[in-house]
Formats: sequence, C-alpha cells, structure tokens
Amino acid sequence: MSNVSLHATPPLPLFSPEVVRQIINEQYILIGTLAAWLWDTVLSAEEEWRMFYEYGLKCPDVVYILSRLTTGFFIFSTAIGSVAPTTHCRTLAKIEGCAAAMQFPTSSLLFLFRIRAVFFDNTPVLLLFFSLWLSILGTDILTPIFFDGVFLGDTSICENKRLSDASAVGIVLTAANDTLVFVAITAKVLWLNHRGGRTWAARVRTFFTGEGISGVSRIVLQTGQMYYLVTVGFTVASALMILTPAVPTAYADAMVPVSACVTNMMITRVYRRLKLGMIHDRPDSNAAGSSTLTRTGELTQWPGTTSLMLNDNVGFNWGLGERKTRLLQPAYNNTNTPSTAGSTTDVEAGVTVSPRGADEQLTPLGSAR
Repeated sequence: MSNVSLHATPPLPLFSPEVVRQIINEQYILIGTLAAWLWDTVLSAEEEWRMFYEYGLKCPDVVYILSRLTTGFFIFSTAIGSVAPTTHCRTLAKIEGCAAAMQFPTSSLLFLFRIRAVFFDNTPVLLLFFSLWLSILGTDILTPIFFDGVFLGDTSICENKRLSDASAVGIVLTAANDTLVFVAITAKVLWLNHRGGRTWAARVRTFFTGEGISGVSRIVLQTGQMYYLVTVGFTVASALMILTPAVPTAYADAMVPVSACVTNMMITRVYRRLKLGMIHDRPDSNAAGSSTLTRTGELTQWPGTTSLMLNDNVGFNWGLGERKTRLLQPAYNNTNTPSTAGSTTDVEAGVTVSPRGADEQLTPLGSAR
C-alpha cells in the first residue's frame, strides 16, 4: 500500500503523491477551520447571551445571527464534504456555493450598519456604501455557478474544481468595501474628536494610541483597526491564491472558507464589543432631582434612570438598536452645566442642535422603543 492515502479510502493511483498530499492537507485545513469556528462559537455564547438579554433582539441582531449561521453552514459543508463519501458530488458543490453566496453578504451587511450609524445624516455616503453592498450581493449570488466538484478517481470522495478568476471578483469587492469602511469611519472619528490635538501629528497619534478620545468613539476606532488589519489580509490572500495558477487548486479552494471563517469571527467580535461597550460603559449619575446631565466622556445618563442613556442631542445613530449617541461633546460652562438651556453646542464646528421635543419620552437603553 502506498504511504500516502486518503483516510480510509483506497489509494489514488491516478494522482501523484504530491497531489494526494495536497488533498489531505486541504482536508486538515478545512476540518481545522470548522474546529476554530465551533470553538469561537462556544467562547462567544456568553457574550451573545448578555448582548441579547440586556439589550433585546433588534433587526441588526437578526442579521448578526444570520451571519453566524450562514458562515457555520458554509464551513461545515466544505469541511464535511471534503471527507465524507457521497454519491452526489456536483450537488454537494452547489450547496457549498449557495452557502458562500449567503455568508459573504450577511457578514458585509454588519459593517454597513456601522456606516449607517456614523453617517446616518449623510445621504451620499450612505448611498455609496449601500451600492457597494449591493455589488457584493450581486456578485455573490452568482457564486454557485463557480462551484463544481469531481470524484477523486474511483473513490466516493468529492473534490471541488478550481474556482475561476471571475469568482474572485466578489472577494476583491469585499476587500475594497472593508478598506473604504475603515477609512471613512476612522476619518470621521478623528475629525470630530479634537481633544488629542488639532494637528495631523496629533491625529496620527490618536489613531495609533486612542489618545484624546474615550468611550464609544474609542471602541469604534479600535474595533475598526482590529477588524481591518486581520481580515483584509486574509481576503486579499484568498483572491490572490485563486488568481495565481501556480497555487495548487486544493490550497486555493481551501482559502475561501478560511477567509470566511476569520472574517466572520472578527466582524462578529467587533459587533459584540461595540454593543456590549455601549451597554456596560456606565457613567456616574447625577444627584437625585438634578436637571442637568453628567459629563462622562461621550456617554451620559439622564436623571431618574437606572439604565445607561446615550445622548441624542447630536445624532450618531448606531444602527444597533436605533439609539443615538454622540462623538461631539456638549458645551459646558464653569458650573459644569450645559451652556445653553435646551440646546447642545458643537464648540469646534459652531453648530447648535436642539434636543428632542419636551413631550418625547426618553427610553432607557435596553428597553423597547
């Protein structure tokens, strides 16, 4: 018997030992990817329970759940399909393609919510990123066309054919979208927060250290860095491996679920960290009966509430439950109260924004609107 075999299946005499070794390595990679996703799911369970229990289930949370499920389905189908005997090879490949077609758009949609949160009042920017997301959706819908499978010799083990160059378009669009999201949100956060300094050097220092910003703004900046630096590398590598003929087919195809796994783990971690940070970064409340707000970085608590309230005076609509917070600070006088009754002033931009109407009910974070 040959020293190189495919698990319990017979030797593959029609393939060279190098090709068989590549196939076995692909199986190990896919099974390892599935194990990593399952482990991340277990580790995330507590945070997800806290997130949904304390904040409720909103529309973005439904997308979050769909993103997790579709990614798990894609990884599971590719991993099990690479080792389990089957009599329907092409059907299995199409199922994997359908799973990929659902996974990538749902994961990208979570970042579209971040853009909607930051640029909720900037229609051109929203339209630009919504168009990018539609482009990702449109290209990924075609993914099943590019997935096809063949049996390995006389065995019942299925191996995917090499993905065509056209299949890399969706991956490239995803990388471009991630880059633009990262640049846009980072620029907005640094531009609106001047406490670290107005100079470009100060902004660069703030970018790397978070100096001069706090609370939700810092979470937005740091989670964006965490997501971008990790996932774009995998996304670009996946596209390059598909487009490079010298890369063996087994490794090029295996990189797609690996990239999907890493991307989804990071983007869902960013989502959880931001949402839990909004919930649990609780400021000190004012004295009982006070009619002023407590200045605590970017988060404020309204008198008479026991839950964290996010200041609605300047819109920074997170899209994570339709609450609003602000990157800009209220103008305060030397008595530590708002400088203009009934309004909030952006000291840097010289803009005064009226608060919500007096008859509008304030809702504590975590309760229904």
